[in-house]
Amino acid sequence: RDGLRVVQRFGKKVGGGLHTDLAQDIERAVYYGKRIHAICPDYFVVKVPLTPAGLLVTRRLREDGVPVNFTLGFSARHNYLATKVAKPSYVNVFLGRLGSYLANNDLGDGAFAGERATLASQRVVTELAAGYSEPTKQIAASLRAGSQVVDVAGVDVMTMPPGVAQVARPSNGEWVSHLDTVYDVKLADSVDPKSVRVEVLWDVTEAEQRLAASLDEDVPTSAEALVDRAHTFGVPDLFPRLDTASLGHLPDTKLVEA
Repeated sequence: RDGLRVVQRFGKKVGGGLHTDLAQDIERAVYYGKRIHAICPDYFVVKVPLTPAGLLVTRRLREDGVPVNFTLGFSARHNYLATKVAKPSYVNVFLGRLGSYLANNDLGDGAFAGERATLASQRVVTELAAGYSEPTKQIAASLRAGSQVVDVAGVDVMTMPPGVAQVARPSNGEWVSHLDTVYDVKLADSVDPKSVRVEVLWDVTEAEQRLAASLDEDVPTSAEALVDRAHTFGVPDLFPRLDTASLGHLPDTKLVEA
């Protein structure tokens, strides 16, 4: 209902998120994704969570013409995989959260980590989606300062609070694209870079590219099979295997079909 009110007032697209209970359930997620889209086909975009199951859900929804925002993304490598395999309408890097995570855990000041990841993701997504009939668009999400808007100028889409938008101005008054900019990210002196591996936010390895090609050519039928494939290709950290205790943190709320 809230989404329809937004459409009626502004005439713009609205994201309809799948319930978190569906994060590991492919069939139910596809079912509800189609239901959400059918409410307002011209304006509703289905938000699918970035999980192994979600990747397969996104591919199936896109094959049926359902627009999908594949979220919550943080790295170029995940968005490369998603764009190659599932061709979502949108992918994300929540850049503000990346910077906060580094700062809050005393790993560094967090400056430009999210910006670098976002711009790296934009470049690989643009290259991959160039030949698509409906190219995937990159969202720079969780912008928390006007300076960040300036620093990622050129990305397809930005999301930010009104207060950030109001103060987002280049210092010289001239907007310049930063699509080719590679920002330097500094960790705290006490931090061993090998232990943090911050580069996984913006690098896409050959192993990850081979995995994406494999998944695109031979799509797994289950999330478990997709995770196994990632481990076989030597990138187990892309989709780690979750033990029973980890899965226990997922919500157990059940949806009731209307």
